[in-house]
Amino acid sequence: WSRTFPEGTHSMVLLRVRMKFRPEQVDQVLASVRRTLEPTRVQNGCLDCRTYVCAEDPDCVLYLEEWRDMTVLKRRLQQGGLKVLMSVMECAADKPDVRLEETAESGAIQLLAADRRKS
Repeated sequence: WSRTFPEGTHSMVLLRVRMKFRPEQVDQVLASVRRTLEPTRVQNGCLDCRTYVCAEDPDCVLYLEEWRDMTVLKRRLQQGGLKVLMSVMECAADKPDVRLEETAESGAIQLLAADRRKS
């Protein structure tokens, strides 16, 4: 899995939500969120949408959306596209960590490749 920026652009918007649940909630939370992944992925401007379970803490779920730009993400928010996620967040055992970031292409892969050649 590798991320490339849309042709002609050098940035994207990331929505990341890290949530901690009681152990008995995790399967139901994942089932709820999984139903939203594909419908989100096919929306115009969506680059990716995924859910992860944290390797160090199986009660921790990471939800990630990547968008072409802030305009398309705002449109998703205005259309109520995050209703399921908001509902899931309300069930979290702790306050969710929600981050919205605009990120620029940084050449990170080239940096890592250069570092690897030094090793």
